[in-house]
Amino acid sequence: MAKTIVATAKELKVVLITCVQNGKAVLIYGAPGCGKTTIATQVHKLYADYYTGGIYVWSTATRNAIDLGGLYRVVDGKTVRCPISEVPYDKPVFILVDELGDCSKAEQSGFYRLVNDKELGDKKLFPGSYVCCASNREDDGASAKPISTALKKRCCCVTLVADQESVLEYGYATNWNATTLGFIRAYPESVNDAFNADTIYGGSTPRSLEQLSDIENSGDMPTNPKIAEIIVVGFIDHDLGSKYMAFRNLKTPDAKLVFDNYKTAPVLDGCMQLAYHAQIVSQATTADLRSVVRYALLLGRVDGCSLASDLKLKFGKATVEKVAEWTDVVVKYAQLV
Repeated sequence: MAKTIVATAKELKVVLITCVQNGKAVLIYGAPGCGKTTIATQVHKLYADYYTGGIYVWSTATRNAIDLGGLYRVVDGKTVRCPISEVPYDKPVFILVDELGDCSKAEQSGFYRLVNDKELGDKKLFPGSYVCCASNREDDGASAKPISTALKKRCCCVTLVADQESVLEYGYATNWNATTLGFIRAYPESVNDAFNADTIYGGSTPRSLEQLSDIENSGDMPTNPKIAEIIVVGFIDHDLGSKYMAFRNLKTPDAKLVFDNYKTAPVLDGCMQLAYHAQIVSQATTADLRSVVRYALLLGRVDGCSLASDLKLKFGKATVEKVAEWTDVVVKYAQLV
């Protein structure tokens, strides 16, 4: 039996890319909302020019063996299946079978030929098509059942765990709210698996943090602090919800002060500093990078490290290192990160 390995989002992306390039199936385990579908979709986008037939996310809640195999019909006295017309058979496609553990082993067998043989009924997918799977874990309290051994033995089995760096990188790339991003940087424990039978509250998966960020960005968060806290706690862990409310009430200076003159921009302490850094990075453009990197260097090795790290997450290491060259502090910047 193949062992299930544990990986962060970044590690899983590399594993999935490697397996896609070599046509090997991957089975991704993870709590609901930890990013399984998002990562598979991101990997498909890297190869969108190749998978011209498109990407398909098929939930086992809406698919069964008949859906995959096609209805029966009689042709020349023989019973054959009508191939489903949802996917093209003349172009390579990328298919993610989601929530595989939500169906029984007998139902999972309906997905066996699709995952292992790239077949739908009597039709084969176009050569080079790729199929992978995702499932909640049995201990997530999400009704997941054991995965068929026949499937597991033919897949690279990976358990995805949410981690701070991957969530921050995704958050900056998709324009999450600066308060939410600063909170994640200040409280690494805010990124967790969420589902735990020993706790009353749901926890805070990347999905729930993203939903909270969406409300912050919409400007619809109630001004009544009690109502706002009810909404916050509704998305993330109860204890963390109280910390989030305290964090979002911090009054930070205007981030543009750093862009205008990094030498006179304020230097803060503790959570106030992390909240300010998130605003700076969220608002910064490539035109502002030179000033922001200089500001990070003024903060010193420890205080400037989180700011420099988040700059790398948003803009990429090569871009930020280029700015470091402009400021003639390549060596010192390397010490920061």
